[in-house]
Amino acid sequence: MAFHSELEEFQAALQQLMNGDSRIEGRFTRAYTTLLPTMLQELIATEGWDDASLGRLWEQWLAGQLALHPTDRAVDFAVARCIAEGLVLRRAVGFDLGSEQAIIDRLTEFVP
Repeated sequence: MAFHSELEEFQAALQQLMNGDSRIEGRFTRAYTTLLPTMLQELIATEGWDDASLGRLWEQWLAGQLALHPTDRAVDFAVARCIAEGLVLRRAVGFDLGSEQAIIDRLTEFVP
């Protein structure tokens, strides 16, 4: 399944961004909100998201990441992750919000 290799790629890219972030609190969320809209969309285009098992795998992966990064459990960080996930869903249904990059840029400013 391509999902596992794509997830490993995503994890490596996240780690690279987190390694360059000197602020420990929220660094997972900052990396996640930066990468998710593009990388998860590529995965959906490749794999499709109609398989419920993919959703469960993603849920398990995210829970594991939050266990590794407990400071990212704060509400502000959860809101930022939900917005990034919403961008992905918006793409999946074809709804145009306008300048997605401007939204992503603003979102990364929003994460403390």
